[in-house]
Amino acid sequence: MLQSVYLDTTIPSYYFENRKSLLFQNNVTKNWFKEESDKYKLFISEATIFELQKGDYPNKNKLLKFISTRIIFLILL
Repeated sequence: MLQSVYLDTTIPSYYFENRKSLLFQNNVTKNWFKEESDKYKLFISEATIFELQKGDYPNKNKLLKFISTRIIFLILL
C-alpha cells in the first residue's frame, strides 16, 4: 500500500521556480517528482489549488497544468 503525501503550495511552486536563489529547492523538487513521486499517493487540497490559481506569477499556467496531471487525489473542503 502506498503512503500518502500532502503537497502544499510550496512544492509545486518550487518545481517551476527559476530564481537563482531557489535553484537548490527547484532541483530537489524536480528530482523528487522524477525519482520518488510514483511511490506515493499525492494529495492536494482544494484550498491549495485556489491559492495557486490566485495571483500573477511566472509559469502559473504550467504549474496548474502540472498539478492537474500529476496530483491524483484532491481533498475537498
